[in-house]
Amino acid sequence: MLLVIVGTAMYSCTSVSAVTPTAFFWIFTNCVFTVVATVLRSWFLKDKDFTLSLPFAQVSVSTVAIPFICIAAVLSGEMHQWPSVLKDTPPTAWFWATMSGLVAGCFSFLQFRCQGIISGTSDLMFQNAVKVLIITMGIVMFGDTFDMESFTACCVTLGGCALYGYLRQSEGKEGAKVPASSSQAPLIDVEERNGQK
Repeated sequence: MLLVIVGTAMYSCTSVSAVTPTAFFWIFTNCVFTVVATVLRSWFLKDKDFTLSLPFAQVSVSTVAIPFICIAAVLSGEMHQWPSVLKDTPPTAWFWATMSGLVAGCFSFLQFRCQGIISGTSDLMFQNAVKVLIITMGIVMFGDTFDMESFTACCVTLGGCALYGYLRQSEGKEGAKVPASSSQAPLIDVEERNGQK
C-alpha cells in the first residue's frame, strides 16, 4: 500500500503546480467519498441480512446519485449549458458517451460482485491498478504527455498493486489450509485399523 501511495504522489508531483486549493479540496473530498462508499458496499454485500440483488443494488446506488448531480449542476451554473451542449454534440460523441456508459455499467456490476468476495481494501487497490492502466492506455493510444518521472510513478504504483495482490493471495492460501484437529485423530486411526484388517 505504501508503494501505491508513493507512486501516486510521484505522479501527482508532475502536475501539482496547476492544482488550485479549490481543486485540491474537491479531489480530497472525492477520495474520501470513494473510500467510504467502497468500504460500506463491501460491508453490506458481505452481510447475510442484505437480501437485495446485485442489479437492484447497483441501480439504486446510481439513481441516488442523480439528485446530487443535478444540485451540483444548478449551484455551479452548469445546467444553463445543457441545451446548447445537447444541440451541438455530434453523433460520434454520443456514441462514445453511450459506449463509455455501458462499459462503466459492466465494470460497476463486476465491482459489486467482487466486493461481495474480497475486502474493501483489496477493491480499492484494484481500482488504483485499473486507473493507472487507463492512464497508460491514454498515453499509448491517444498520445498524452508523459515523462520519465510519470512513467516511473506508474510502474511503482502498478508494482505496489501487484505485490499487494500477491501477498493477499498468499494469505488466502495459507488460511485455506486447515490443520487436522484432535477430533479427527480417532477417525484416522479407525480407518487405518480397517485398512490393516
